[in-house]
Amino acid sequence: MKLPASTIVETMAAMLVVVVSLGIGMMIFSNVLNAELVVARAKAQTVLARLADEAISQELFISESLEVEGMLIEKDVSAYHADYPGAALLTLTAYTPGKTKVLCEQKQIVYPSSSW
Repeated sequence: MKLPASTIVETMAAMLVVVVSLGIGMMIFSNVLNAELVVARAKAQTVLARLADEAISQELFISESLEVEGMLIEKDVSAYHADYPGAALLTLTAYTPGKTKVLCEQKQIVYPSSSW
């Protein structure tokens, strides 16, 4: 009594199909993970723009750390340059929770009407 068996060529073809399928699956998984980071960066840019507008309109030129929408935001205000008296550099940096990754950074030169 003989059992039907597969040849080495058929086995190699089946292994090739499995490897290609796993490769495609890993690429899709990687793209999904990166898409989440892209969305987080876009959200961080929007939040930083809003905070910069608020700081300029209300003249809140103080260095501080904030927790906004699940992100840690560091606001730093420093003198811009000796050649531009009265100018300040407003730097806003958004981090992931736990300060593990920088999501976005925004720098803007401002001219406070009062002494900061």
